[in-house]
Amino acid sequence: MLLNLNNFARVGKGPALKAIGLQKNYKEYYTEYQQLDETASGCFACPHFKYKSFLEYMPEEIQKNICHQCGSCPKAVYKTAYKTHIKYMNEKNMYGYQPRLKGNALKLLITYHFLSPNPRGFISDISEKELAEFIKCDIKTIKYSNEILAKYGYISYHATGWEKNHISILLPEYNTYHLTASEGGRGYATISKELLQQIMNIKDINQLRIYLRAILESDASSAPQVKLERSYEQLRRYLPGYCKPNVIKKALVTKSDIFNVEYENSKIVFHLNAAYNTRQAKIHLIEENRGEIQSYITALNDMLDQYNLLQERPDDEIGDLAEQLRANGIKPYLDTNRKLSNTYPPVILKDNDYRDLGLLSTTYSLSVVKQAVLEIYNSYILLKRPIESFGALTRTIIKKEALFSKAS
Repeated sequence: MLLNLNNFARVGKGPALKAIGLQKNYKEYYTEYQQLDETASGCFACPHFKYKSFLEYMPEEIQKNICHQCGSCPKAVYKTAYKTHIKYMNEKNMYGYQPRLKGNALKLLITYHFLSPNPRGFISDISEKELAEFIKCDIKTIKYSNEILAKYGYISYHATGWEKNHISILLPEYNTYHLTASEGGRGYATISKELLQQIMNIKDINQLRIYLRAILESDASSAPQVKLERSYEQLRRYLPGYCKPNVIKKALVTKSDIFNVEYENSKIVFHLNAAYNTRQAKIHLIEENRGEIQSYITALNDMLDQYNLLQERPDDEIGDLAEQLRANGIKPYLDTNRKLSNTYPPVILKDNDYRDLGLLSTTYSLSVVKQAVLEIYNSYILLKRPIESFGALTRTIIKKEALFSKAS
């Protein structure tokens, strides 16, 4: 049996960066900006230029007019300038400190985020055998990696008492991922299941560290094509001390589908494969799944309408359709006299409900969301129970472990 992985997972940048290795403290000395080149623009021959030095003493109307003339001047030429600015970067202060992880423990930590943690970061009944098969190691390595993760504070875990080699774990920082910086959050990156599977294929530990850091940094970009430029000095800030430029080059020799790597002078350029641009992929998948859910609800309502239209005919004429309803998970509808009634209410959803279901289908799967919709229909719509938020109720039902076993 394979792990039941979500299609997408939120991975906290704080724990992930600490697991990869925090950057050594450094300073940024300047910021780049565009400055008017007065010589190239011919400003000295302009009649407005002579007023510039004492502009603040002139009437407000004249100030506005001169600023407008200069701002819209067709002869203006700008040049790149640098303003001295020192910014001290200390990731240890930003994220706190936990020891750097090695390959299997690092992969295991990322994988846990795909196993449907609850809002507090708790995941129950995880098979160590399935973890070992997914990460491509043995159960002994999984047990040792969990000991390391717990020792360093990345997780808490305990064995489940009812089944051998099964554990439950807690991701202690998970409930802070969504918080703003002022609230103590450190942000998160969204990673797809397909990207996770590529991460599992990386064998070199330093390539794993470099690529994971690049993935976390590229998540902030909404551009269809993501390119990152990094110097050897920048990479060495978070890699172990032995990682000289030749070691970094050796680590990146093995090709991966995640990044196309190029070398330009003293810099390394990482081009993210468009297939693993999680932000773009998620947007497209949400819309695709939203359409699938709409089609599913429409087909379900058509079937219910057809059954309702046939309600006054003899039972044998609607028997096939009744069986079809049962086969699709719709329970018999009982009236107040406990007699079978042929009138089924439709599923009526708003645009934001379809949007929520499309998002949930992206995180989990279409089959899981469809199963949840049937659960809501049988337990709420048929019984005329009020529903405040269809999306929130769907998410709550999905969290039930029984639902996953039905949809798997």
